[in-house]
Amino acid sequence: MFVKTVLVKTALDKTASMTATLTKGARLGVVSVLLSALVAGTAQARTLDTAFGDVEVEGTPERVVTLYEGALDAALAAGITPLGAVTTRGGDNVAEYVEAHLGDDRPAIMGVVREINIEAVLAQQPDLILAPAQLSDEQYQLLSRIAPTVVPHTQPLAADNWEAEARLYGEALNRKDAIEEAIAAVDQRTAELAEALAAADVSGTAF
Repeated sequence: MFVKTVLVKTALDKTASMTATLTKGARLGVVSVLLSALVAGTAQARTLDTAFGDVEVEGTPERVVTLYEGALDAALAAGITPLGAVTTRGGDNVAEYVEAHLGDDRPAIMGVVREINIEAVLAQQPDLILAPAQLSDEQYQLLSRIAPTVVPHTQPLAADNWEAEARLYGEALNRKDAIEEAIAAVDQRTAELAEALAAADVSGTAF
């Protein structure tokens, strides 16, 4: 009886030891998974070359504010409806040509491109701000404290400036492919219009 009791106790001790080992292993497994997820999340971070130096953006931003008509265009082309946007020049709301792309969602108005309402931006709690190339240093310093703020480099006037801006915004949004598709669609439409103008013997350009 004594021997049997010892054997049973030994078996129970071994079982408890194995359970502890498995529990420890499971914990290590969970820690390993969490670390892997953290590393993966860090790997998704990207450094953007902006007018105010390198800006780091992580993952795919969900709460986006655009402070420039071109930024709003790029966001919508990438499938993102911003929480906030500035009014179109001379208007009191976003440009009419984007109305059809907004559906029931309407971005809150953040002021005008030259007079941004910083408090309105803060109220949206964005995780990304897409701003114009003309953004002042004073405004940038305030906005960049709210969220990563992406400002394109100022470029000489050229018909294809919008492409460089759109690509920068697309990279910030983590939607480069969508932006490339949109640019390709514009290029195709431009070529079609150019052919139509040439066929009609109409002078001018399709840009």
